[in-house]
Amino acid sequence: MTFKAEFIISVIWPERRPDDVDLWVEDPNGEIVSFLQKDAGWLHLDRDDRGEINDTIIVDGQELVYPINQEVVTIRGIIPGEYTVNLYYYTAAQPGPVEALVKVEKVNPSLQTVYVRRLLLQRQDDEQTVVRFSLDEHAQIRNINRLQKRLAPYELELEPDP
Repeated sequence: MTFKAEFIISVIWPERRPDDVDLWVEDPNGEIVSFLQKDAGWLHLDRDDRGEINDTIIVDGQELVYPINQEVVTIRGIIPGEYTVNLYYYTAAQPGPVEALVKVEKVNPSLQTVYVRRLLLQRQDDEQTVVRFSLDEHAQIRNINRLQKRLAPYELELEPDP
């Protein structure tokens, strides 16, 4: 059985950058989708990008480098309530922060961007709530906020004070 997407949540970060940035999304039932669990309720991780590690693809029998860094989560059904979208800087393969662009797009009846935010992940293990929003029974977005909520199960390694 296949289900159509209702919403697409995507993050992109600079091409050819070897860093691994992960999308974590929680639905109103507390189901969380990430690279650790690619299907959770109506949530699905469609693309898990690991920086340069998985940039080689096969097109028409030929191996090509696809340098786009992008992760994609789809919401394939409507559960009224709050959704949380987080970014987690899993691997900092280069020193310094990484800039990411996150979009939330409503697919039906036609593609419509409903939220966009550019943010800076400062260092490895940085987790930020990009957006929290509620969906009503008609798939309309309400109550947009950025109240921080941790979704990743990792302990942050805090840098010692100088």
